[in-house]
Amino acid sequence: MNGRTRRMLRASFSITDASIVLELSNQILAMAKAAGADCIATACPLCQLNLDMRQKDIEARFGRQYQMPVFYFTQCWAWRWAAGGGAFARQSGGGAAGSAGAKGIAC
Repeated sequence: MNGRTRRMLRASFSITDASIVLELSNQILAMAKAAGADCIATACPLCQLNLDMRQKDIEARFGRQYQMPVFYFTQCWAWRWAAGGGAFARQSGGGAAGSAGAKGIAC
């Protein structure tokens, strides 16, 4: 099991020990901010929930301001679908985030 998988599996600690999730989520948000990301897209629904729903608690606990939108990957698909007029747009760029010039990080 690689480090990324171990970090993802810890997302379930949000049920039993929120302090662990706050620390791990803070690390993810800090890495995204340092990389210049404007948003985060995730394929894990629990990760999306923790990064999004707990962001204000994380900011308060660690004294940082992230204001980082967190999207579940299906939201990105929907934007691409809409940008292509209903047909999935396969070309690079485009979509809601692409047209705005947003940079994101996937986790």
